[in-house]
Amino acid sequence: FLVATLFGTGISFLSLKLGTALIGVFTLPFVYLLGKEFGNPVVGFFAMFLFGISYWMNVIARIGLRFPLYPFFAAGTLLFLTRGLRTASRNDFLLCGLLLGLGLHGYTPFRIMPFVVLTAFMIFILHNNSKAIRVQALQWLTIVAVTALIVFLPLLRYWMEYPEVFGLRAFSRLDSAGTFGSLAGVFFSNLLNALLMFNVDDGNIWVNSLPHRPALDVVTGAFFVIGLVLLILRYLRQRDWRDLFLLVLIPLLLMPSVLSLAYPEENPALNRAGGAAVAA
Repeated sequence: FLVATLFGTGISFLSLKLGTALIGVFTLPFVYLLGKEFGNPVVGFFAMFLFGISYWMNVIARIGLRFPLYPFFAAGTLLFLTRGLRTASRNDFLLCGLLLGLGLHGYTPFRIMPFVVLTAFMIFILHNNSKAIRVQALQWLTIVAVTALIVFLPLLRYWMEYPEVFGLRAFSRLDSAGTFGSLAGVFFSNLLNALLMFNVDDGNIWVNSLPHRPALDVVTGAFFVIGLVLLILRYLRQRDWRDLFLLVLIPLLLMPSVLSLAYPEENPALNRAGGAAVAA
């Protein structure tokens, strides 16, 4: 309604596309600050530039559906999470919890983010030998969790009253009548296909992608592979928890697409894996 009023486009498909395109634009400052957090201002600038002109983000942000809410809130949550763990800033953890809670009201694939946040704290704790810092990290995690819970309360109430409706979209993709062995086979097949989406094949969902082209173009695809190698080497040399976390982020943020076990033909999906575009 706000977009329809501000731009005079009325209740229309154009208003929907304008709104979601703006969400894609608003993601860019978070990407810049994330790049700066993991590298420096130059890294942040190029991350923002390449993300801003990317096929992946532009496709899912301009289709008029809620798809860009996943990378938008994921980027913001990751920024305040990593910066908070670096600076020990309580305000960053409050903002992390705020965006985490708000994101859970958006596009359903964002529900992987609480597990991402928990993983970040686990990696951070494992890389610190100080008992005092570990105890403090648990306190920070509590701040994030309580803040997110307060913001999530309205949807939590709905979840408690209508659990089957709340989980329908997610669990309908998980609910596959197969043995553990067959489901494990589908999972690892999905994971491989999702990991190949960056440089080989982004799937066959023609509604929100160009079927069977890479999610990254030739230049960013090459940078992505080189970056992975350099990141692994830097982690082995410096043992910085952020490098390991960034590597782990790739498969974690792909999970909403990978876990389409009942419908493996829907994997990979640019929309359900949208958060991985931020890490990539």
